[in-house]
Amino acid sequence: MGEEIFSEFYQTSKGKDVVQQIYNYMGGNELKYGILTTYDNHWFLCREHTKLWISK
Repeated sequence: MGEEIFSEFYQTSKGKDVVQQIYNYMGGNELKYGILTTYDNHWFLCREHTKLWISK
């Protein structure tokens, strides 16, 4: 993934699958916050009902 920003990562099918998996996990476990990390980057996630907010 290197120096990609999140919007570039999300446009890949793998990126969409990863975000969907985290969103489903957060919903299933009734979690409001989550973290997505790679070797080079990290993003903070916040789930509010049917919306998912992701940091830059």
